[in-house]
Amino acid sequence: MREQFEKELRTVKQEFMEMAGLVDKLFDFTCHAFLENASVEIKEVADIELLVNDYKRRIENKSMLILLQQQPVASDFSLLSSLLLMVGELYHGANQLRDICELIQDSEPETQYHNMEMLKSMLAITKDMMAEAVSSFALQDKDMANLVINKDDEVDLLFATFKIECINYLKNGEYPPDMVINALMIAKHLEKIGDYAVSLAYWHRT
Repeated sequence: MREQFEKELRTVKQEFMEMAGLVDKLFDFTCHAFLENASVEIKEVADIELLVNDYKRRIENKSMLILLQQQPVASDFSLLSSLLLMVGELYHGANQLRDICELIQDSEPETQYHNMEMLKSMLAITKDMMAEAVSSFALQDKDMANLVINKDDEVDLLFATFKIECINYLKNGEYPPDMVINALMIAKHLEKIGDYAVSLAYWHRT
């Protein structure tokens, strides 16, 4: 019975890592579009998001079956419960990345968000946070998880400062109003992704 449980648990963990890989791929799409002022293949982004959704449902179903059929001990129950919560954070992160890609795609061709240094920093930090949160789970590294959690303060500070900068952009006309509004929305999505990365790190650390 225990051997079967551990086999099924390994399968769920592997599928979680595969799901995380898809989210990282979405991040790569987002970074390329943002930094290179490139067009976004929205259909490909949507296809990846659908795969993320499929993984979410599959992992949730398998986890519930394990809980119902294998009668795990308290520590195993805690691990599966945390894993289910982490799957939700990955799913929400993927949704935010899709929204960012859509904002970039809908912008004017000459729009260059990468000139906004604070926004570029938020993108780089949140990408690292998400990857490190997943790695900290794979390696069961609580120190790495704590580093992810601490980085969120940096993202929050950047977001707060960028909001003020956007007001100045509108006042001095440095960028078109539509671009500034979209940039602020992108920053909000990135701030939320930072929160999801923190939750990822937190759930398996506890």
